[in-house]
Amino acid sequence: MNKNYMEQVAQMLGVEIGETFYVVDDENKKRIPVYMAYRGFLGETGVFCSNLMRLVLCGDYEIQKLN
Repeated sequence: MNKNYMEQVAQMLGVEIGETFYVVDDENKKRIPVYMAYRGFLGETGVFCSNLMRLVLCGDYEIQKLN
């Protein structure tokens, strides 16, 4: 049986499933809007952004909440 850990990942990152936020680089030059889904990060066009998730999990990019 496959287990989906996205709720735990979202909690670890400080976001919720269904929340939209920015993923930013360390110099705040790139601000990419992302949606947290049960299958991972979704971009504005609905495409999964597994590379962005990897960059966040590795600490190269950060999550910035929408104001």
